[in-house]
Amino acid sequence: MSSAHVYLRLNKGQTIDDISEGLLEDCAQLVKANSIQGNKVNNVDVVYTPWYNLKKTASMDVGQVGFHNPKMVRTVRVEKRINEIVNRLNKTKVERKPDLRGCITNLASICEMKMIGV
Repeated sequence: MSSAHVYLRLNKGQTIDDISEGLLEDCAQLVKANSIQGNKVNNVDVVYTPWYNLKKTASMDVGQVGFHNPKMVRTVRVEKRINEIVNRLNKTKVERKPDLRGCITNLASICEMKMIGV
């Protein structure tokens, strides 16, 4: 089943074992609510894993991902959509468009300065 992807940025030193049940439920509800197919059915399994376990190859469809180590993949079941959670989260939604070109330029400058010993 196709689904939305939710990326949770953890604090330095945290692992997926540190994610609270409440936060995990929030993320899973967002995935279900933003999945065209998953939003229409109950008892949806949502898969989660650390970002470095995600695997993407050129032969994969848009939005499709795989995993380097299947043992690192976990699943949480969402029995039904809880509108109160989805609505609460949607009220806090902020869309940002990072300046990726600027980030690359800054990174290149930092690398160059390190190479010349500045």
